Amino acid sequence: MSSTEPPPSHTSSAPSSTPSSAPTPNPQLLSEVVVSGTAYARIARDGQEYVVIPGIPANGQPGIQPIGARAIPFRGYPTLVQVMLRQANRVIDRDGGYVSGATQWSVALDGVLVYCPAIPSMDAFMALTDAQVAVRKLLSHPIRWQDPEDWTDRAVYYQGVPAWIRSFTPARGEVLLQADEGFSFPPTPITQELGTDPTPEERNAVLVDLLSDRVWWSRQIPGVPPDEIGDSSHG
Repeated sequence: MSSTEPPPSHTSSAPSSTPSSAPTPNPQLLSEVVVSGTAYARIARDGQEYVVIPGIPANGQPGIQPIGARAIPFRGYPTLVQVMLRQANRVIDRDGGYVSGATQWSVALDGVLVYCPAIPSMDAFMALTDAQVAVRKLLSHPIRWQDPEDWTDRAVYYQGVPAWIRSFTPARGEVLLQADEGFSFPPTPITQELGTDPTPEERNAVLVDLLSDRVWWSRQIPGVPPDEIGDSSHG
């Protein structure tokens, strides 16, 4: 079970042809957007999207006039995507030894590594196919994984069990989920079959792939506003 939201549009609707001055009161803050390596606020106003460029003070320098904040039309990408692919040949010390190839790939959002699968792909073509699927899921994901404040101690459900995100390992594409106090995660078919299933008391933490369909990524906590659910003071 997964929680998804409609994927953000790669381009915004056509804004007005002339740049605006400082934003009018109460614009809607959408997110931060990276422009030439710098993060700026992206806002919606009057049905259009803008990027707010902060003002520059005069700092008391003679002959220097301050530059006020301004909002310019936004027609770019809300989230910048970078896909990396690398192949390597390695010596495998098994069956007398042989050389085998491995194809690893990763996805970064806004310059931050967010997903690298634990298992390499078979070849470059499969890696590109897998990366395409991952990018679509990441862009429509309800969590901005490039922003630690959005996922740290976030309340979720895993297979119907209330839990919290305790850590995130992009290099393996995994998150560590911890069950709420008094709850435990269900056993897995593999551990049951092998007879190695831990006791319910020990099934209070689990590593889950970032793109798993078994996680509902949003959970309302009674008495806690939705925008404070990720605060580390809860749970």
